[in-house]
Amino acid sequence: MARKPKPFPVTLESAWEAFWVAYPRRDGKVKAREVFATLVVGGVDPAFLARAAERQARAWTAKGIDPMYFPYARTWLGQRVFEDDALVDPPEGDHQGEDASGTPEPDYELWPAFQAIGMDRDKFDTWIGPLTVVRAAGGVVATLEAPTPFHADYVRGRLDPEVRRALGHCPEITVRRVPK
Repeated sequence: MARKPKPFPVTLESAWEAFWVAYPRRDGKVKAREVFATLVVGGVDPAFLARAAERQARAWTAKGIDPMYFPYARTWLGQRVFEDDALVDPPEGDHQGEDASGTPEPDYELWPAFQAIGMDRDKFDTWIGPLTVVRAAGGVVATLEAPTPFHADYVRGRLDPEVRRALGHCPEITVRRVPK
C-alpha cells in the first residue's frame, strides 16, 4: 500500500517554491517537499536552502557536470549537502566584490565586455564564465576553452552573435584538455 504524503505546511509554500526553482534537478517533488519541510521545521533557514541550491547549481555547471548526474533534491537535502563549506553563506561583513544589491559580481575577465552588450548574469555564469581564455600576442582573445564538448558546441552554436558583439570577433572555441 502506497504511503500517503504528510500534509505540507501552507506557511512554507513560497519558501519551497524559491528552493524548487533554484535547485537544478526537478524530479521527485513530493518526497523533496517532505524533507524540505522537516528541515525547516527543525530550524534550517528556508531562504538559506534556496541560496545554497543556487550556489550548488552554479558549481556543478562550472564543472561541466551533466545534469543527469545531479542528485535528486530529496537526497541533496537529506544528506545535508547544503552544509558543505562551499555552499554556506559568507560571513557577515564579507561583501567584497558585491554591488549595491548585495549580489556578488563575477570576477571573470570577460564579464565587463558581456555586461556591456546586455548579457544577463545567469547566462554569463552558466556559459561564458566557465570558459578559459587564451590570449594571442596582442592581448586579443585567441581561444576560449570549454570544459566539455557539449559546452563548446552550445557556445559555438547559440552564443556566437553575442560573443562577436562582446569581443569584436569570435575566437576559436575548443575543449579544455584535462591533464592525466
